[in-house]
Amino acid sequence: MGLFLAVFATFFPFATVSVGGLFGTTFGWGGAQFGVLALVAGAVALAWPILTGSPMIVGRLIGLSVVVVLLVVLTVVWFTNVSNSNREAEGIVNVSPGSGLLLYGAAAVGIAAGVIRLWIDHSRAQKQTY
Repeated sequence: MGLFLAVFATFFPFATVSVGGLFGTTFGWGGAQFGVLALVAGAVALAWPILTGSPMIVGRLIGLSVVVVLLVVLTVVWFTNVSNSNREAEGIVNVSPGSGLLLYGAAAVGIAAGVIRLWIDHSRAQKQTY
């Protein structure tokens, strides 16, 4: 669900710009939308055994963790870019995170929580085998 939400978020504005009461929006970050799509496709491919009910091997879980770290890093970079843009505007223009960025950030946190849960489940399964 979180992966779908991350892709869905790329179609909403990532920043809202206001100048003297007038609002505007900026959509996406150029080629980064395709990067998110590629990362999500990779995550779906790596997580496929979970969707089919098969056991997850450690190699796929490590790969999925790397993809999730990249998604979270993108979130931090984009929020930093919005913050820096607002700081550079010096009060003339107000730049704030848009709905797409907020939705993407929530999706990245949800995806990371899901992968942490997969690691916990994998650890429990390893302890139960005697």
